[in-house]
Amino acid sequence: MGGIALVALLALVWPSVARSSSRLDVAVVGNGAVTESSDEIARHVRERGLSVEVTAIDDPCAPGALADAARGARTVIVSFTATSFGRCVAPLRAAIGALGEHIVVTQDEALVDGAVDARRLVPAGSGVRSGCQWWEPPLPAGAIANCDADGQVAVRLSDATLTVAGRDRFARVVAGALP
Repeated sequence: MGGIALVALLALVWPSVARSSSRLDVAVVGNGAVTESSDEIARHVRERGLSVEVTAIDDPCAPGALADAARGARTVIVSFTATSFGRCVAPLRAAIGALGEHIVVTQDEALVDGAVDARRLVPAGSGVRSGCQWWEPPLPAGAIANCDADGQVAVRLSDATLTVAGRDRFARVVAGALP
């Protein structure tokens, strides 16, 4: 029994122990849902055995901001709200194209073709509820990330910020976009 526990522990920590501490596997850069769910994103990406840095950029139109935040990462995940990039779509698309290996995750409006669409699990809007997923089992009334009896869970509050369930869903979309 002790041997099985040791093997399981080793399998869990080996990816972290074996990689170089200076290597950055994934940089997640953005605003909105990225800012709100940065801890959840980091947790879900690390569960895959990858190092991660989550950087909030309030102004994606600032020259060099995206490249600076992504520097040194093997894979870059970019996700901005449409209201933040609306005035600089062409320069932002060019900056994303210059990143090398990158993935774009849509929050509310597609920035580029082929983007991973988070809107199915985390719809935009205020006071949004969405159908429960397999990882959101029914919980006692009032519990955090509660999947209610109607099969719905709150993903956004009345001010459009993400709930606990919304942050977890967005983080799962981001981590799930990785190859």
